[in-house]
Amino acid sequence: MNQDLAVVEADVTIEFFHEETGNLIGPYVKNQKNGKYSAILAPGKYSVEVIGVDGFKEYQKVLEILGKNDCQL
Repeated sequence: MNQDLAVVEADVTIEFFHEETGNLIGPYVKNQKNGKYSAILAPGKYSVEVIGVDGFKEYQKVLEILGKNDCQL
């Protein structure tokens, strides 16, 4: 099975680091009832890191959260 498409049952931690300060925002763990993650983040750029999954490659990405004044219709 393609590991990128596999359902992961392991406990996974997602960490957000503020790009400007390097401060850790989180960590976040999954909701045990539904297996989903949720995070509330202020506008800004964050480095997202997924850790704790043996057999899968590490995942890291920069995510930008826009403020309501940054959105265009």
